[in-house]
Amino acid sequence: MAKYEVIRSNVVFGTLIFMFIAMILFVFLVAPEVREEILPEYVVSYEKTVFDVSPGELNSGTITEGTKYISLNDITVDNTIQQNEIDVVRDAAFSASIFSNDVYNFGFSVDKSSLQSASLKFLVYDLSGDGKVKIYLNGKSVLARTVDLGSQIVVDFPLTYIRDGANQVEITASTPSVTFWRKNSITLLDITLLTEEYGTRKSVSNQIFSLSSSEAANADDAVLKAFIYAKGEPANIDIMLNGNRILKALPPQNLEIDIPTAYLKSGANLFEWSVEQDGQYLIKFTNILIDTVKTTGRETTYFFSISDDVYKKAKSGEYDCILYLKRFSGDDVIIMEINSEVDKYTFMGNDVSIDICDNLDEGKNEIKFSAENELKLEQATLRIKNKE
Repeated sequence: MAKYEVIRSNVVFGTLIFMFIAMILFVFLVAPEVREEILPEYVVSYEKTVFDVSPGELNSGTITEGTKYISLNDITVDNTIQQNEIDVVRDAAFSASIFSNDVYNFGFSVDKSSLQSASLKFLVYDLSGDGKVKIYLNGKSVLARTVDLGSQIVVDFPLTYIRDGANQVEITASTPSVTFWRKNSITLLDITLLTEEYGTRKSVSNQIFSLSSSEAANADDAVLKAFIYAKGEPANIDIMLNGNRILKALPPQNLEIDIPTAYLKSGANLFEWSVEQDGQYLIKFTNILIDTVKTTGRETTYFFSISDDVYKKAKSGEYDCILYLKRFSGDDVIIMEINSEVDKYTFMGNDVSIDICDNLDEGKNEIKFSAENELKLEQATLRIKNKE
């Protein structure tokens, strides 16, 4: 009779425990690149049908044409030299002795590329001592003279002393010399900074108008008209619409220019008018004419929701968002509007598949199906799932 060695169950159990611990240690201690090659990739499977509908007949309807007339406000575009007065302080008193020296200081900021001149104006209200005032701009002396009581002083700031951006001014009395036991005191009134600069106020002016989504989508032709009166030197005018340039040139008095309809958008539209240095224009009687061509007919609208987690993964490229359309009969082109974005798609046979991840919004979404000619849409299904 054959003999068999008996293996106790506790030995088997101990062996299994040892192997399990060894595997866990291997997984945690081995280099990440080795672990990724050995262990299978773990992917959470996701697939969901967001909606599945049968739209049916989409009729062609009729074509309508119309013109929208929009009047805009009058504006001035001015890039001539502007004189500015900036009140620094109503009054300032300071003194100097052999033991102390009061200093009144203030700062101002400028764009040096547009600055033509700068100066300081003040009235001498009270004097005691030698009456000598010292003024420094960015540590450099711009005035050191004796002033008279009641006089108004204007001090020119050399442009070579002025910095682009922040500048510092210091005003003080002179230190006594021969009469060292006396104190020199000065009180100034209405200290004012005077500048001459380009483009400080109206070198850029704006006009705003609004369009509905239908008007923007169906605009076939757009024209800008305006009367332009030159008040300064001849200079190029620059017109931007929603960040797109439509003109940069010397403008005619009666401006009439075509606007590319691709520059128009639903909601607020912004015209920005600017002019080069020494130019000044009055823009009057500005209006926009927009011709529209619209196909009206039966359209079918559906609403669906996208959760926050699904939205983020769709936008990051982890998910596909495939819209499957199946045609029963009729036209081979379908018009689809997703969250106000309109596109046309052509059927390949009776089917078309479209990835619409980029068109989706978090939360509520709206999709519309329509056609220019008769079309029967048998099925529309949106599925979101892992990328294969």
